Amino acid sequence: FSVLLSFLIGAIGTYFVFEQLAKLSAKQPEKGSFCAYARKAFGRWAGFSNGWVYWSSEMLITGSQLTAISLFTKHWFPQVPLWVFASIYAVLGLLIIFTGLSVFEKTENVLAVIKTAAIFMFIVIAILALCGILSGGRPDVQVPNKTSEFFPYGA
Repeated sequence: FSVLLSFLIGAIGTYFVFEQLAKLSAKQPEKGSFCAYARKAFGRWAGFSNGWVYWSSEMLITGSQLTAISLFTKHWFPQVPLWVFASIYAVLGLLIIFTGLSVFEKTENVLAVIKTAAIFMFIVIAILALCGILSGGRPDVQVPNKTSEFFPYGA
């Protein structure tokens, strides 16, 4: 239960940040978004450092995403080295970016639909599993009724 509560708190925080950024972007549309807003609010140094922090984060995230998708693919092709998949996915990503904005937008929209469908599918499968419709019988799920059961390893 504590894991679900943690995810719920994170989702609420993400929603509030998203809502405020959406309002800010609608009210003051600027090219450069985070950097432009930081520069406008706190000066040139804040905009500059915010840009580099954002760029560094994206580079680290891209590396971890390439590794993750390569690990998934390696599950089906265990004999192929991991770096081969990472290289293929990196080149595919760059090709999409270099083909232009319209292709990038279309690809992003298609992948967003696939991602949304996958999340919906996971929710449906979880509900079917909890109701015992899937093979394996109904799991023994109990709602915790003591604080020690909500947080078995502490807060």
